[in-house]
Formats: sequence, C-alpha cells, structure tokens
Amino acid sequence: MLGTTLRQYVITARLGQGGMGEVWLARDSTLDRNVALKMLPPGDTDAAERKERFSREARAASALNHPNIITIYEINSDRGIDFIAMEHVPGRTLGELLRDGQLPIDRVERCATQIAEAVGCAHRAGIVHRDLKPGNIMITADGLVKVLDFGLAKRAATAESAIEPVTQMALTRAGTTVGTLGYMSPEQAIGDHVDARSDVFSFGIILYEMLTGRLPFRGKTLSEVLHELHFVEPPLLESLRPGIPLALREVTVRSLKKKPSDRFAHMGEAAAILKGGVAPTAETAAMPLPGTPAMPRRRARASRRRLVLAGVAAVAIASATGALWQSRNRAAPVSEMPPTPAGREPTTPYEMIQSAAALMSRPDRDGNPDRAIALLEKALAAEPNSAIAHAQLSSAYLRKQQTNPDPQWIKLARENAQRSIAIDADLAAGHTAMGFLQAEAGERSEATAAFRRGAELDPVNPFPHIGLGINLAAQNKDVEAAEAFRRGIALGPNEWRAHGELGQFHFRRARYAAAVVHWEAAQKLTPDNVLILRNLGAAYYLLDRPDEAASILQRALEVRPSASTYTNLGTIRFFQGRYTDAVTAFEKAVELGANNHQYWGNLGDGYRWAPGRRADAAAAYRRASDLIQQQIAKKPDDADLESRHALYLIKMGDRPAALKEIDDLKSRQDLTAQMLYRVTVVSELSGDRERALDALRRALQAGYVVKDLAGEPELTALRADARYHRLLDAVATAPPVRR
Repeated sequence: MLGTTLRQYVITARLGQGGMGEVWLARDSTLDRNVALKMLPPGDTDAAERKERFSREARAASALNHPNIITIYEINSDRGIDFIAMEHVPGRTLGELLRDGQLPIDRVERCATQIAEAVGCAHRAGIVHRDLKPGNIMITADGLVKVLDFGLAKRAATAESAIEPVTQMALTRAGTTVGTLGYMSPEQAIGDHVDARSDVFSFGIILYEMLTGRLPFRGKTLSEVLHELHFVEPPLLESLRPGIPLALREVTVRSLKKKPSDRFAHMGEAAAILKGGVAPTAETAAMPLPGTPAMPRRRARASRRRLVLAGVAAVAIASATGALWQSRNRAAPVSEMPPTPAGREPTTPYEMIQSAAALMSRPDRDGNPDRAIALLEKALAAEPNSAIAHAQLSSAYLRKQQTNPDPQWIKLARENAQRSIAIDADLAAGHTAMGFLQAEAGERSEATAAFRRGAELDPVNPFPHIGLGINLAAQNKDVEAAEAFRRGIALGPNEWRAHGELGQFHFRRARYAAAVVHWEAAQKLTPDNVLILRNLGAAYYLLDRPDEAASILQRALEVRPSASTYTNLGTIRFFQGRYTDAVTAFEKAVELGANNHQYWGNLGDGYRWAPGRRADAAAAYRRASDLIQQQIAKKPDDADLESRHALYLIKMGDRPAALKEIDDLKSRQDLTAQMLYRVTVVSELSGDRERALDALRRALQAGYVVKDLAGEPELTALRADARYHRLLDAVATAPPVRR
C-alpha cells in the first residue's frame, strides 16, 4: 500500500534510533494496525547521500520475502521528511538480551538458525547486509527473530547471477569503511571489497557473543580492536563455555576465519548446518587441531625453529587402550570394551564412554577430541559419578590444551582428574590421568607417584609406564626413562603410542635412526596416522633422506593438512634455500595453529631470510614472544621455553631482554644440546663471540651434530672465525658427553 502523507500515522511512542533515522511507534489509521515509522530528519549536511541510503534500506528489505526479515509497507516523503513504514515487532533487540550475558544453548540454536536463514535469503537475492549486529536483530517474546536495518546493504553478484551485471546499491566510495566496527569482517574494517562472506564473519561474531557473553575481538582503543581483528585468534569457545554442541562450534569457528575463502560462501551454508540439513565436514571442523609444540632442533639448524614433532603418547582413559596425546600432554588409558552396535548412535553412558575412548585412540583424525568431549559430557549428565568418564574427560581436555594452549583446558583437566580419583581411588585411570596432567604442569615428583600408583592398580596396562617414561625423560633420567618405555612396549607390543613415545625419546636425544625404527613400527600399526607420518618426515630429513622426507610429508598432507606438517615441510624448504616457498608453508601453519609460539617463530625465520620480507619478521616474532610468555608464566623454570624465548627476543632486536633470558640459564646443569645451541645463536647475534663459542663447545659435547652447523644462516660470520674450526677439530677427537 502506498501512503500519500504522514497524516495517516498517529505517533504514540519513540522506539529509538534505527540506523540513519529515528524510529517511532505509530498507528496506521487507514488499516488500523501498529507500524514502526523510521523518519529521516531534513536539513542534514550529507542529506543527499543519507537520503539515498535511507531509500536503499527500504528497497533492499522490500525485495525480500522472508518471515525473519522485517516487512516494509511503504517508503514515502511528506513535507521534506522521508519515512519508511514497516512492520512493528514487539520485543527486545538481541543487543539488549546480551547485556545479561550469554544465552541458553537452546535459545542460541533457535536464534542463530533464524538469523542465518534470513540473511541467507538476502544472499540468494544478491543482497549483502553489511551492518549485521545484535542491535539490528529483534526477538519477540515467543522467540521469533526479525533482521532489521538494511541501510548499508548492497546488491552484489550471486552464484546464480554471476553472469549478470552487478548493480551496486551502496553509495560508499572505494576504500570507505561502513558498518559497526565490533561486528565487521577484517576486509570490511579496512574498507576493502566485501561480499556475502563479510556478513558470514559478522554472524560468527554474533554467534560467539551469544555463546560466551563476550566479543571475540576486544580492545581499549580502536587500533587494539583492529589488531585483534586482523591478527589474533579469539579465545577458544570451549575454554569459555564447555558443552557447546558441535554444529554451533563448527559454524562459529568457520564463520570467524580471517580469510574470506575459508568461510562459508554465503549464509545459506551456515543455515543448512544449523538446521541439520548438511553433515559437518572437515572443512567445517570445530577448531583447527594444529599439531604440537616444538619438536627438537633440526639437529641444529631445524630443531631450533621449524621442525615440529607430534607427540604420540597415550591420553588415557580407562584401563587398557588409551588415546593418543601429543608431546608432553598425556592422560589415562581406557579399557577395551565391545564396540557400540553398528548402525546406531551410542545411547547408554557405557556406550558413550567406550565410543569416546575409541575416538581418542585416534585424535589425529579431524574432530575426534571434540566428539569425545561431547559424548563424555552427555554420559556424565546421565551418570554424574562415573569415575572413568571423568578420567577420559581429563585426557580429552589435555588434548585440547596441546593443540590450542589455554589455561582453561588445564583447569578442566585437573578438575576432572581430581573428580575421578575422589569417586573411585582404586581406579587406575584416574591416577594415570592425573599423572599426565601433573607432568604437563611440571609437577615431576607428583606425576611420578601418580604413574606408579596407576601401574600398581593395573599391572598389565602399558600407559602408566609410558607416562612415567615421559616424566623421567623430562628430568634427564634417561636410563630410568628408557626402562619405563621398554616396559610399556612389552605390555603393549601392538600399541602404536608406545612405539611413538619411545621414538620421540630417541629423537630428542639426536638418535634419529633409533627414532625411525620405532616410528616405522608405529606406522605399520596405523598407516594413515598423520602424527607418525610427520614425525617420520622430520627424522628422514635429519638423516639426510630429504626425498623420503618430502614424500612422506606429502602423504601426511593428503590424509589431513595440519599446522605441524606444514611447519616441517617449510623447514625442509628453508634448509634447501627455498625461503619464499618456506614462508608459504609457515603461513599455512600459522593459519591452522595460531596459538602456537613455534609456528609464529618459524614464520618469523622465514620472513627474516625470504627476499623482500624481512620487515615482516618482527611482528611474527612479537606474536611468538607473547605466546611463549604465557607458557613461561606457568612454567617459570622451564629452560627449553626460556632458551626459545631468547631467540625470539634477539631476532626482534631486543638485545637486553634476550641476554637476560640466557643469563638466567648460566648456572643450569640440565641444558640439552638444543638449548645450548640456542644460547650460541643468541650470543652470536648479540655480538658476544666468546660466549657463542663456549656455548657451541658445550652443545657439541652434548651431542649436537657438527655437519648441521654449515646450513645455519645465523652463524655465517662465526664460521669464518678460525677459533670455530679449532673447536670443531677438538670436539672431533673426543666422544660426545651424553646426559
């Protein structure tokens, strides 16, 4: 219906500001119904542009016919006042609801689905909203969602209309930023071209806020917000709110990808997953599972920065078969139980627990830890006093800590391990889970006691012995550690994780051939295991078998792209002198594992040596420094972390801070060859040649491989010093000192 004047509307109340105009509640005297009147006041300095945007809002919304999009009754002008008469939706904006904090999960699901369907309808019509935010979403008392304010919308080509000319509905000049900063996509915030995927990002922010009660990107100043938006990954959803359904997590995480090409192409895809119409895929996986923290140095050149070793110890859960863990994070094993009958989902707590154990036996597969957590939470909802479920949950949370470090994971893991022991102190799984947690926290004596108790309670279980080996190795008690690992393999000869951990033990001591023996045994047991494949790639490379290394890393990427695999591939390229190619791989690693300090340090090294990229290195090292300091705060006596941090600092140009870090290591007697090598590099880059030579001597005596020194670009000047060559001659005549 087309009105002729404003006289037919009787204004009864002010509803507030709506985009570019004031919004009033009015009564349509002709049709006897309530309407919302949005009016643009006359005389504005930017009247022409504002009037066109105002008109565009009505045209954009009126072109859409969807129950979750506001209905436009008319657009008109009277006595110099432009106005839109639209459907009045009684209720509250989503922004008002969020003032009280996070929303109940079922309400998030209902709202998110309706928002996605509404904006998906706009995207199918070729319309991009560009100002999607909680203030533009109205929710009625009975839960109906209405998307408002298409004032910044633009019409763009869609998949269906890609061959048609693009008609821009926006008056925005190129490079001009429009929208609301807190809910903008990275490309929108810098005034770049936007399409439907920008709305997807805004939707991801809204979802994140509904689920957690906070924005994913925050800061005290505009520049801080922009920095987070472009360079910082938000805190993990699970760390802020455990128990979020998988579909919601998947949609939120994928929507918040920094690169538009990594998001949903349009909102219809997100709506399909939320409605259950599309099964989740690897592309929509919850949070990327990046690999593990540092693998040792590339015998010298690579170890310090690039090659990342995937840990392979058990994460446990009950009593005989465990779940893999990475690096130093382990938990407790699970007893063998008959599988859930094929063709149906687990329905009883027993079935859920054993299904979770099966998932955690192969955490190298996408989404398994998240699925295990969801099953265990469901099992505990039905049976809160299940000690085994709490032990398994502790292990699963430790796995989350390994892939994306966050203090909340450690807290949740500890709480569940403690709960398991409190419920049943005679259950080995609880003590073993606690042992892995304590080993991760650096509580060495406590971890040893927990593992020994687990072995006493379950004498034929290999996992307490594997955990004990890991904990003893961290204390440089190599003889005892090796015996514990061998005991674990004897008890579980077909357990790939036992071979994997013993391989890692040898690798960290530069015994690469021995590591390969055990990793190849693990590969025979699990041929598609990405963790083992990438570890073998690292070992082959360090044994001067680069073609085999590259081939097996390609195999790992075929099975599942991961941050650790890309890091190891980048390392090979780096030491082949292919610095630009190395940067490409390191950038992929950072995309998949943005919370891992070593990935950022590797990227900094790549930038440092790639032609024309050195100026980019400082920011990468800064990010690596920020992340590693979070770990140092929890483990202030960890020499490995301190020596790595010193490298980041010296390459950032912070000489005093770098020297302080290595000064703190002076009196330590437990430094490995890799740590001593880092001291060498820091000393050399700081201009202290004497100290560099002394540290290098000690590194070589501890087993550092001489021929690796030739490929280290940081030591070019040192290699020209005659004292360097005399040192090599002296070390060559004496056996290496082993700890």
